[in-house]
Amino acid sequence: MTESEVDFEWLRIAVESVASPEAIYSTKTIDAFLSAERHDAARAALWREKLPNAIEREFRRRVADIRKLKLNGAHEHDVESPRVLDLVALAQRDPTPPRFIVEGWLPEGEATLFAGHGGSGKSAIALYLAVCIAAGVEFFGLRVERKRVAYFSLEDGENILHWRLARVCDWLGIDIASLKDWLVLIDATAGDAELMTETREGMALTSAYEWIKACAQSVDGIVIDGASDAFGGNENERRAVRRFVRALRRLIRADGFVLLLAHVDKATARAGDATQAFSGSTAWTNSVRARWYLRADGEDGSLLIDVKKSNHGPDGASMRLSWNETAHLFVAEMAVPTSRLSRELARSAEREHIRSLVSSAELAGDPLPAARSGGRTCHQVAEAHGLAASLSGRRGKTRFYLHLDALKAEKIIHVKAIRRPNRHPAEVYSTRVDAAPETARNAAETAHAPAKEQLAPETAH
Repeated sequence: MTESEVDFEWLRIAVESVASPEAIYSTKTIDAFLSAERHDAARAALWREKLPNAIEREFRRRVADIRKLKLNGAHEHDVESPRVLDLVALAQRDPTPPRFIVEGWLPEGEATLFAGHGGSGKSAIALYLAVCIAAGVEFFGLRVERKRVAYFSLEDGENILHWRLARVCDWLGIDIASLKDWLVLIDATAGDAELMTETREGMALTSAYEWIKACAQSVDGIVIDGASDAFGGNENERRAVRRFVRALRRLIRADGFVLLLAHVDKATARAGDATQAFSGSTAWTNSVRARWYLRADGEDGSLLIDVKKSNHGPDGASMRLSWNETAHLFVAEMAVPTSRLSRELARSAEREHIRSLVSSAELAGDPLPAARSGGRTCHQVAEAHGLAASLSGRRGKTRFYLHLDALKAEKIIHVKAIRRPNRHPAEVYSTRVDAAPETARNAAETAHAPAKEQLAPETAH
């Protein structure tokens, strides 16, 4: 029996099961029809016309979808039916655990979404990451598996890419030329480089996608900056978004990665940590296996990258970055714990440190003032008493006052009114249970009382 006869025989069997449309719509039936059509188009069309009208219309639509996928270079597994796994075969081999290109952050073989407000620093950080992976050096203290990387820039041209690359390589001590076989920089800003666009027949992959697909044969991972330029559809349309992300996944091998940069709207950016941290359809987060969110951290210009989703590992990891004026880069400010529990423990440790500092300063006769402005602030005095490095300086001041307010709200520390040796009233922090806050009127009355009636804390100086 020839190949075409096998195909038509399968179609004959399928049409006899027309009461069960699943047999008609199966991938095997559609593949048989396409193969039969190549051998005898008239006979294939005659077979299709035997189908009831509603089933024939749906069959036509599904055949058109499969043709589009194949024309756009879809992998074989994208058009096959779901597979039933062989449990006996699985039982005979050890499972392969999920792997990461960047330890705990960037999963191998998957697409990751890196979202943040426009102008927040995503592109510069993503290029820094690409260089770290291409050179095999740590990414802000995280272990990296060396891979060949293509950086596909739809937002920044050659001059900006060169400037950023030079700054990154200077900071890391890497010769740009040494990355020749490991990093591919692509300036796609000159023309329309959408990877998927909307047509009358639905979403379709473009020649730019085919070009980057060919380029991807020589690399392991791809960074795409960014989604708003690469995706030509409606970001709120779930099916279109899902197809786009799956198309990006098809660009890489099982040991590669895709990092897609995406903007968030202003409302999302203003919401800070209290947000889903992505814009558009939920398919943006559901279709990727990991999602990062870049946001401002306080008023000092620091940034925080949070892992909002990680299917292959624990989410909740975070790293804090600060701007280094000399390097013209965002760099790691300090080691940040990689899980919610670790971060909570670190937060508790910092608050206990501040509580202990308040207590020791009070016992030393130099209590921390409640003032946050002026020539002698609480933060300045705390630094003089040995404040931890993570809470010192301009970068740590915001965290210090946030912790201080939390300790006050929990009634672990209190504000009390005292009189300085110069007889001026002042407010200071205390850990003593009996140090309930005094009103301004009480403080004024205390200031006018005879010196011999002053409390011990006021005469300790």
